[in-house]
Amino acid sequence: SITIGPEEHLHIVDSKDQLAFHSKRRDQSEIVDMSGNAIVKKLRQARHGVEIGVDPVEGETITAYATVPEYGWGIITQQPTRASTALAAKNDQLRRLVTGYGLILLLAASAIVMASKLAAARKRAEGEARYRQTLDTMLEGCQILDHGWHYLYINDAAQRHNRRPKQELLGRTMTEVW
Repeated sequence: SITIGPEEHLHIVDSKDQLAFHSKRRDQSEIVDMSGNAIVKKLRQARHGVEIGVDPVEGETITAYATVPEYGWGIITQQPTRASTALAAKNDQLRRLVTGYGLILLLAASAIVMASKLAAARKRAEGEARYRQTLDTMLEGCQILDHGWHYLYINDAAQRHNRRPKQELLGRTMTEVW
């Protein structure tokens, strides 16, 4: 089944350059020689394409053509350019619709990424809080230093052993304090 627009014409040309089918002709019994047609000549050269031309009846038209090499036939479809401006308007409307849906999809994807980052940050904070609580409640002293010997963390037991408040030690080096 081939669906064409209301103003579009479909021609099928056989291997003898005779009109085998025309979508707008009721009487298909008449043999019509198409060998003089410029598009049919291009079909015989196994070419395909789209052209804008002038039809004596329709005026300016858009013509698309392609060969069916297995059979030596050709298919030509033609429509007035005025019909294609309606297609262009529909295409523009479709482009706007796709752009709108694309933006909605982008916004939804961004929300999902932000929500997953927020969930990961919350999970990391919960893990850090659990880790800190474990260190804070230990009976043994725990001191965490960086590579430059700066105090990064001191638990309550270490504070008691050092006999100095945490605030006095944190951020400073061991050599500065002792």
